[in-house]
Amino acid sequence: LPAPGTMARHYAPRVPLLLSAPTPQALYGTVKDSLTQYEWVGVLRPRGWSLPDHGHLIVFEWGTWGEWDTLAQKLFYALRWLEGQGVHAIVAPLPPAEGLARAVRDRLMRALDAAYPQYGFAQHKGYGTRAHLAALEKFGPSPEHRLSYAPVRQSIRPL
Repeated sequence: LPAPGTMARHYAPRVPLLLSAPTPQALYGTVKDSLTQYEWVGVLRPRGWSLPDHGHLIVFEWGTWGEWDTLAQKLFYALRWLEGQGVHAIVAPLPPAEGLARAVRDRLMRALDAAYPQYGFAQHKGYGTRAHLAALEKFGPSPEHRLSYAPVRQSIRPL
């Protein structure tokens, strides 16, 4: 039997998936920014991470940050549930690329591939492969690319 998460096709929400850095402050910042663009926003919030009360948020209590097996098990259910609530975008923190957290991160990247197929996230999961760097060179960064990474910054063309 293949391991969970190794199937060729994966669920991806039909609404934009917005990824934040893995801190409560970054999650809040991404949520706050997304509320300026979308009327209803769904949030995958790790247990214990607070968000100021904002209207138009639907929160899924994802589990405890660091308990990667639980987060992995709940990921696709949570995305489907939030989408079923009628949200216009979903915000989630991006786990670190280590251990089982890497599996959760890779699943989020495969889901992100539906929104930005030209970058090939389903294949490289956001890692700096030749294909990813070539896509950055060709298309420039997507709204989800982190400008804090040198290869992403270098792909920005001056106007």
